[in-house]
Amino acid sequence: MLEQKHVPLIVAPEKVKKDEWFDLKVKVGFMKEHPSTPEHWITEIKLILNGRKVAKTEYKVGGVSASEATFRIKLTSDSTLEAVEHCNLHGTWISEPVKVKVY
Repeated sequence: MLEQKHVPLIVAPEKVKKDEWFDLKVKVGFMKEHPSTPEHWITEIKLILNGRKVAKTEYKVGGVSASEATFRIKLTSDSTLEAVEHCNLHGTWISEPVKVKVY
């Protein structure tokens, strides 16, 4: 049950143009949205590109933002994306890898 609200889900296109900016969204909770309250919230969401951390969003307090992040990135070659999130009560969770093709 915990994983339903904690495992991040990456929403990204399957194919993108080389060196062209695009948005991808990371939603925390692949089946149910993670709560965001003053007592229980996501403290950070990191974006991993081909095994390297490339972006991070931090939330210092709970209850003021949704448990998701949008990153605007560009790719130069086929890539693997992963997201890592940290919940203040339940620790760190990692997404399934998502492959994005570049043309």
